[in-house]
Amino acid sequence: MSKSWSLKIAVLIMLAVVAVVVFLLATGRGRQAGDSEAYSYAAQQATLVGKIAALSRYDVLKTTEPLICSNGAVNFTCLLSKTDIQPILDGLGKIGVTPSATPAAYSWVLVLEYNFTNGGWYWRNITVVRGWELRWGKEVVYVLQAPIKRSLGELLKTKDRLTRPFFVEMRGITFVAVELDRLVVATSNATVTPDGRRIVDPRAVERIKKAVQAVDPYADLEVVYSPPAMPTQDTS
Repeated sequence: MSKSWSLKIAVLIMLAVVAVVVFLLATGRGRQAGDSEAYSYAAQQATLVGKIAALSRYDVLKTTEPLICSNGAVNFTCLLSKTDIQPILDGLGKIGVTPSATPAAYSWVLVLEYNFTNGGWYWRNITVVRGWELRWGKEVVYVLQAPIKRSLGELLKTKDRLTRPFFVEMRGITFVAVELDRLVVATSNATVTPDGRRIVDPRAVERIKKAVQAVDPYADLEVVYSPPAMPTQDTS
């Protein structure tokens, strides 16, 4: 297991624990709090890409999180969007942000994505319907309309609704992550292969799929094996 994989797993497990605490102590505030809180949160962000992502987290806009993208020659920051540019400009306008927007001639883009099953990064080719270059001060952000199934906010809502089924009613879930156009669910329920490797138990995969489909039948899903978090030992 690589160091980058182990670090990412550790961080996501920690975030999963925090999510359970928030769920048990709160009542779904945040993304369900309404547009006014979303715009207030977005206005506090210092960068253009941060403002767009903030509105998307609250499901006001229908984009992904900021991504590392490439045209094969240079890398740049982009957001994939289910819509054209107008809802994004309208949303930014409500917090007094008016970037310039010019068409960007993209028919495809490479997006850097992490594969949890294989434990490595790879470039994923995404078809682009239309693209725009946004300029705000010295910042340049590309928004690319693409045939994605779920935006960041939609996936976060699904993740919120799965907190009780996964962490209260089901055993063995170690973390749930929102990635590009999909949910990643890790479980410590494993089976051992003839060569001694631990892989995710197919029965656990079916239970997880059933739980996700009950909440969002169209969400893409990746289920992976992850060892349970080990308690730290006090050496003092």
